Amino acid sequence: MRTSKVVIIAIILFSLDSLLKINLESIRVHISHILLLLVFAAAALSSKLPAKDYFRKHKAIGALSIYLALHFILVDDKKSYFIVLSYFTIAIITHITIYSFRDRIDFSSIFKISIYTLIATGLTQYSLHIAFGYQLTLGGLDASYYNNGGSIAGRMRGMFLEPNWYGLYLSATLLGYFITTKRKDVSIALIAGSLICLFLSGNRLTLYYSLISSVLFIAGQRVQKRTIGLSMFASVVPVILFILLTFNPILTASVESDRSAAARSITAYKTYTYMIENFTPTKILIGNGLSTWGEVSYEESLSSRSDPERSKVARDTSESYVILFELGVLGAALFLLDIISAYRLSRASPQGAQIILLASLMLTSAFYYPIFFFMMYMAPYFATRSYCLANKKSSHANNFHQDNQPQLNIAKL
Repeated sequence: MRTSKVVIIAIILFSLDSLLKINLESIRVHISHILLLLVFAAAALSSKLPAKDYFRKHKAIGALSIYLALHFILVDDKKSYFIVLSYFTIAIITHITIYSFRDRIDFSSIFKISIYTLIATGLTQYSLHIAFGYQLTLGGLDASYYNNGGSIAGRMRGMFLEPNWYGLYLSATLLGYFITTKRKDVSIALIAGSLICLFLSGNRLTLYYSLISSVLFIAGQRVQKRTIGLSMFASVVPVILFILLTFNPILTASVESDRSAAARSITAYKTYTYMIENFTPTKILIGNGLSTWGEVSYEESLSSRSDPERSKVARDTSESYVILFELGVLGAALFLLDIISAYRLSRASPQGAQIILLASLMLTSAFYYPIFFFMMYMAPYFATRSYCLANKKSSHANNFHQDNQPQLNIAKL
C-alpha cells in the first residue's frame, strides 16, 4: 500500500473518533495517530520528511513549539507537563504528516467520505437513543454519564464522547469540503444532512459558522464582493459575546440558566481577577507554566469543573483563559499568530471567505471549548490548511474565480 493511502485512511478514520481510540496510561490516542506516527517516522528515517519546509510555512507553530519546550523550566511537576505537552506534540506530528503528502491527496473526496461517515454514525447513535432509549457508550463511560448530564443525553454525538466535539469536527469537515470542492460538484443533500446533524447535536457555535458558510457557498458569485467582509464580521461576534458575558454583570446574570455559558463566564472572570491580584508583570507575560492550571484552579476554587483526581492536567470549559493563565500574553499571542497565518491564506484566494470562517471557527472554539487536548484529533483543519498551501497558486482549485463557471446545481443530490 502506498504511504499516501495510509495517510488518507487515517484522516477518514478520525471520523469514528472514540470507536477507534486506545487508552494509554495518561492519554487516549486514536488508531489514526498510530498510523500517522508510523508514516512520520518512516519519512523522517528516509529523509523525505519536509520538516524544514513545514516550519518555514508555519513560523508561529515553530515559535510556539520552542516556547512550550522552554516552559519545562517553569513547572515543578514534570510528569504533568509532559502529559499536556504530548497532546500538542501529537497534534503537530499529525499536521506535519498530512502536510507532507498534500500533493498526493484528494482532499475533496476525503471530506465527502468523512461527512457521510459522520452523518451515518450520528443518525445511528441518535436513533438508538430516541427509539430505544439506548445510550451508545465508548471510552470507558457508562450510560449514567449521559443520562445524568442534563441536555447532553438527547444530543447527537455519533462516535464522539461529547456532542460538542462531534459538532466541531463535523463543522470543520463541512467547511473543508466547501474549500476543496468545486461548486458544481457539491451535494446539497450532504450540506442539508450536515446542518440537520449539527442542529440535533445542539452545537450553537458550530451551527452558526456552518449556516453562514453554507449560505455564502451556495450564493457564490452573487455575494462575492461582500463575502470577505461578511465573514470577518460574523467571526468576531462570538468573541465579543464571550467578553460581554464575562465582564457585563447584567449579561452574566441573564445566562445563569445555561450552565455551560455561566460556567465559562464566571470562571473567566475569577481567573482574570486571580491573575490581576497574584501575577507579577513577568508572570502575566510568560504565564504560570504549561499544565499548572488544573491544580491552581482546584486550590483557589476558580472553576466548578476542578477535580482533585485530574486537577494537575485538567483543562476547563473554555481554553482561552487557561492558555492565558498557563502561557501568558506571549503564549496566547503565538497561538493567535498561527490563526492569523491561517487567515492570510484567504488573501487573493477564491475560497477566501470560507478560509476565514474555518480559521475563525478554530479561534472562537478556544473561547467556548477546552480545545487544547482535542486539537490533535482535528485532522480536517490540518488537511484544509495543507490543501490551501498546496493549491495557493493553482487556478484549478478555485471555486468562484471565473464568471462563466457553472453555478451550483441545486437539483443535484
